[in-house]
Amino acid sequence: MFDCCCSQKDLHTINANINKALRQTKRNQHQEIKVLLLGAGESGKTTFIKQLKIILTAHAGKQGFTLSERQRYKETININLYSIVKDLSKGMQKLEIPFEHEENKKFGDEILALKISEIQLPITEEFLASVNKFWNDEGIQKCFSKSNKIQVLDCCHYFMTHCSTFADAGYVPTNQDIIWSRYQTTGVLEYKFNIMGSRFTFIDVGGQRNERRKWLHSFEGCTTAIFFAAIGDYDLTLRETAKSNNRVLESVKLFEFLISAESLSKAAFVVFLNKKDKLIEKWETSDIDDYIPQYINWRRENHKEKSIETCEEFIIDMFKQYIPMNRDVFFFFTVTTDTDIVSAVFDSVKSTVLKNTLQDLNLA
Repeated sequence: MFDCCCSQKDLHTINANINKALRQTKRNQHQEIKVLLLGAGESGKTTFIKQLKIILTAHAGKQGFTLSERQRYKETININLYSIVKDLSKGMQKLEIPFEHEENKKFGDEILALKISEIQLPITEEFLASVNKFWNDEGIQKCFSKSNKIQVLDCCHYFMTHCSTFADAGYVPTNQDIIWSRYQTTGVLEYKFNIMGSRFTFIDVGGQRNERRKWLHSFEGCTTAIFFAAIGDYDLTLRETAKSNNRVLESVKLFEFLISAESLSKAAFVVFLNKKDKLIEKWETSDIDDYIPQYINWRRENHKEKSIETCEEFIIDMFKQYIPMNRDVFFFFTVTTDTDIVSAVFDSVKSTVLKNTLQDLNLA
């Protein structure tokens, strides 16, 4: 027990000040919104961050990336070119496809023998001329048409058909060049944006299996989790495993673990079903039944015809079966390489995130 020497008026003032401080604390917490970007490797997390930078700076009349940032991406893009030539050369060996021209085989073998530290940067016009001949070789085109049977970066077609100017002295990567550039995220990276008067921290974590042990340290204080699943990769296996782990089924398995994680139980959960364009593009030439036979049983059980629309229903159902009761999860089909689509989807996600944050803080 203790004696109070304050008057009723003083107590009222103190109480009002405490309540004011508590309200301010809630507002400050609300302003700092923590969003986790989760998903398997090559599912679109880092591409989404690049798009946000473009979308959010466009309102300020900017072009997304500064000149110095664009210059730094040149090295990434150049390394991507080397990696693509390596991947296709390995694919030619694996599929036992002969080159149309021996000089292209020789070029591919030379690139295969290079280590990352031996790559010549900046790239030269001579190198790009060889890349162009290599890409137009009938054998390489045949190999690329079977790219689901090998491991090749999804930026392959874009860069191989847009690289003619990369050696120019005045070349500066465009927004699209940067969007299509690929590098493996390792560790945990944070990106901060001011959105609708609130401070958003987006946390991008490496998606490869050996990176996932680092995720748990990022869950604390998470407001929202955005899970990325590359549904257009239904006919591909994981790059980082020797086993034939289907990428979509791996995503479903990973989602099952995350949606039941206690540390994420209060977070708003959003699922981006990414690479819908690839799903549509492959539909007639790469039969999904051959890679995810569960779709056959699902159609039979639900009396559905085989179509892109029912396939989308099936994919959502694969994820929904693991959602706990009374848990809301929001699904969006998207294409993270398309700025307009990402902008439209993010407008919807913003409302979900802010509403959830306000409810958690009892401010809604």
